[in-house]
Amino acid sequence: MKYKSPLIYIDMDHTFCDFNESLDFWKQRAQTEIEYRYPWSQVGFFKALLPMKGAIDFWNEFYDKSSLWFLTRPSLPNMHCYSEKAEWIRKYLGQEGLERLILSPRKDLLIGDYLIDDAENCGQQTFKGEWWKFGSENYKDWSVISRKMREIYF
Repeated sequence: MKYKSPLIYIDMDHTFCDFNESLDFWKQRAQTEIEYRYPWSQVGFFKALLPMKGAIDFWNEFYDKSSLWFLTRPSLPNMHCYSEKAEWIRKYLGQEGLERLILSPRKDLLIGDYLIDDAENCGQQTFKGEWWKFGSENYKDWSVISRKMREIYF
């Protein structure tokens, strides 16, 4: 049986955005030990991230078929991340994407059908829905996730 309109939350860092790809660049330009050890604490880090391969395609394919939302944890050492994450979404997905942004340090506070997230330290394991651990054997990349979503819903 196929279902309609799943509610899907998507994490940004290491899931929708290629966090690791930017680390080397930011470490090379670091001027202090803190900047080198914690490059994500620098102004501009979050808005400079690139999309993960297949992430934008997933959004474009499932945006009209489901209820997609970003559910991302803010970086507390970098208060600019709040606005930078919003700028990133507007740059890549426009105002429609921006209107679907939730920032929360606790992913278990929300209820949905799916949470696509790489981490497990912010309530992912007790999320009220199904947690698809991005990068794991079963959900290794966006092509696998897209295929599984099509099989279940479409």
